[in-house]
Amino acid sequence: MDLRDDYTKLLNKHNRCTNEVNLELQNLIDSLENEKARILSLGYQTLPPISNNIPNLLSTTATKMADRYKDMGSQVSKFTKTLDKKFKLDIGLACDPKVFQGQNDILRKIIIQHFIRQGQFELARVFSEEAEIHFPEELKRQFEGLHCIVSQIRRRNLIPAIEWAQQHRETLDKNGSNLEFSLHKLHYLHLLSNHSPMTALDYSRSNLSPFLEKHLPDIRRLLGLLIYSNRKDPAQTPYSDLLCSSFWDDIQHMFTRDFCSVLGLSHESPLYASVTVGTSALPTLIKMTVVMKNSGNEWSQSHELPVEIELVDAMRFHSIFVCPVSKEQASETNPPMMMPCGHVICHESLTKLVKGSSRFKCPYCPSESSPSQAVHIRF
Repeated sequence: MDLRDDYTKLLNKHNRCTNEVNLELQNLIDSLENEKARILSLGYQTLPPISNNIPNLLSTTATKMADRYKDMGSQVSKFTKTLDKKFKLDIGLACDPKVFQGQNDILRKIIIQHFIRQGQFELARVFSEEAEIHFPEELKRQFEGLHCIVSQIRRRNLIPAIEWAQQHRETLDKNGSNLEFSLHKLHYLHLLSNHSPMTALDYSRSNLSPFLEKHLPDIRRLLGLLIYSNRKDPAQTPYSDLLCSSFWDDIQHMFTRDFCSVLGLSHESPLYASVTVGTSALPTLIKMTVVMKNSGNEWSQSHELPVEIELVDAMRFHSIFVCPVSKEQASETNPPMMMPCGHVICHESLTKLVKGSSRFKCPYCPSESSPSQAVHIRF
């Protein structure tokens, strides 16, 4: 049976169980309310006896609910076993215990840095002390500043973030960031949403005018929104897209990304990136290991995989390519070249492999190709 059918069966069982339990509880509540009304109608001179039906109803309801949840638990257990049968992944197959030999301190430093990035400064310090690793005070100070500004953004206060962007304007411009303009834009919209059109107009004159050359179409639309500022429902305007509440979440993400960029750090912590990429690659690596083991082959290249691992763009960090043959870094004069089989080497290595012949063999797999089939990869 297809896994989706099993899940649908489990979901239907859950819905039936929930409806039946709710019905039983509602019957119990109605009975208790009726008994309460009966007692109140008799007055308070003497305490009237409770109807014999109530204890029996409580016992019966409890038994029925226990049976419902027992039945549901049995269904969940069956589905869990089905999952185990469908996904027989032995993570140990893709694990090489030699990888971290002598590298424990590096891993611990990465964990400490992750805690600091998350704002868990005390946890990072305790872990540092117990692992006997130097605590990065400067990094802590920098991320304290980040979390302080982000907390102000959550409170709809953009002034600290704007001041930071102005202080780092030169670096942000070199990185091609639009953070400062985006902050001014959101602050302008925030003023408008608070029904302060004249304050917003004055703010635009002082803070949006320096961005006219680069963001003129956006600024025109921002000023056009002023016409509709007195409407009860600004969403019913040609500029409704400027009033999206998700802008506040977006600006937090943008600020965090550019803050890390100014520090020369990736947006995500190395620990997060490693775990994300590792879990994405795990099924492919396990399958590759099983296939090669069954065929009696072993992969001899410890620093390169024989299969491609599909990664989302957010997890692609490196624009530097090192040729696996010559171990030299690619450059404009010695660019990376991808062969039809998918393996990539530098142009100079490709030239040496060809040696005047019309076809050559890939140094990493049995595939043969001609020099004209190699594709120049731009990076």
